[in-house]
Amino acid sequence: MVRGSRTLRGVPLSVVLRLAERRLTDGVLAGEVEIVETGDTQLVRTTEELVSFLRTCLASETHEGE
Repeated sequence: MVRGSRTLRGVPLSVVLRLAERRLTDGVLAGEVEIVETGDTQLVRTTEELVSFLRTCLASETHEGE
């Protein structure tokens, strides 16, 4: 399990990334990502899916405060 806490553009974002070990040995980042603050989870099979999910979460966070 990898834990990260980061602030992007002033928006705090803490995530838990549970990696699928079998996929890592194949050189692929895959597993489940969870946004700590909301509990939202998403299965990801590629780095692109991970980045897309995080961007979506960041976008919804910035709009909620408006």
